[in-house]
Amino acid sequence: STGDVFQTNLLGKMGTKKLYNIYSVATGYGVARDFRWALGFGFGKEINLFKKSALNAEFIAYHVNEQTRFTRELNLLTQFKAQFNYQLFKGTNLYFGPTLNTMFSDFRNPDMTLGSQIAPYVIYQEKFQNSETSMKMWIGGNIGISF
Repeated sequence: STGDVFQTNLLGKMGTKKLYNIYSVATGYGVARDFRWALGFGFGKEINLFKKSALNAEFIAYHVNEQTRFTRELNLLTQFKAQFNYQLFKGTNLYFGPTLNTMFSDFRNPDMTLGSQIAPYVIYQEKFQNSETSMKMWIGGNIGISF
């Protein structure tokens, strides 16, 4: 799949339509063309709509690594996805939908500003008192093919 945060996202899903686990490896470039990669874990549920279509509700949490091999600070991206899933052929589906992104970060950028620069824009942000943690929220989207 591809989306607003990671241009390449490889997901493995295991379980049943009622509840499945999601394992993810993702890579991409940010607004400033900086490379990032992430490991994620989540869960989801599929709700059948019609014969060849379904709605998937998924929650995934990623540890995002920026500008280094491994970011040691808190750099947690959570995504809630509501995806429309359509069967193109037997065993091949196209899915797409909106994503609510929330980034919690203690990461310091090279210019020493606090917080990941992963968000293309922000609908809500906060810096927690007595903490180095910042939170940013934005809405994005994703599209992908599953086999």
